[in-house]
Amino acid sequence: MSGDRKNWITPTIGGALFIAGLIGIIWCPVGVGQRLSEAFFITGFLTIAVDPFLRRRLLKEATTDIFHHLLGFDLPVEIRETLKDFLLANRSYRRNVIIEAHAQTRPDGDVDVTWSMNADVVAVAATEYVQHVSFEEPEHGLILEASVTSSTHPELNYTEKSPSLKLDKDQPMVSAWSGKKVKLKKGDEIHSFVKFTTRGSRTGFSTTHFGNATINPRVRVSGSSDLEVFSSASDQRNENEYIHRKVFVQGDHIQVRWRPKT
Repeated sequence: MSGDRKNWITPTIGGALFIAGLIGIIWCPVGVGQRLSEAFFITGFLTIAVDPFLRRRLLKEATTDIFHHLLGFDLPVEIRETLKDFLLANRSYRRNVIIEAHAQTRPDGDVDVTWSMNADVVAVAATEYVQHVSFEEPEHGLILEASVTSSTHPELNYTEKSPSLKLDKDQPMVSAWSGKKVKLKKGDEIHSFVKFTTRGSRTGFSTTHFGNATINPRVRVSGSSDLEVFSSASDQRNENEYIHRKVFVQGDHIQVRWRPKT
């Protein structure tokens, strides 16, 4: 049943009770019929006149005080609005995320880092998912491959080899690529894969930022025989695998660092 139809159920019932009560008061002036008609009349009147007002008031108070009830203290309006926008914008999240980074020394002494990112994207509400990768100019970024795979909706699948980057008109020295828009319904799940390279100095680091909420990502690092490679501190570590037991939100990042072996 649509939301608009649901909104009309209570007023319709209230109107029916109001009319039935009014008719009963006129045609049954005495006895049990009179008292029953008065009860219908009053119930219908309260349903029509008072119930919508109370519901609007309760909804307003609930939305105003939700963070106070959750946190136990009030926040400035600007922070509340930002948090509300953030929550409403998170209509999907990523899980089973594995990030692999391999650092390789180039003949000229610089270091190329090859990244592979696998993730399952889960929609918690109807939304559009778009793969997006961007690079700062000094990173010399190149995308090798990008794909989206759905086992339940194969018509959404696509693979792109070496897609072209475009300069970001709003951000100088930034180039970016965006994949196809994939429409997801609540509960839909797709697999996202991206492979790309970046470049840095002999001793350096590279940063990857998260575009949406990500649960417990894992980072696996490796390098050529002349390099030591590390990642950001994690909750657990198994040699070259860094295991994070937390949620990363939009704007959070992980760094991969390398240096020559001593």
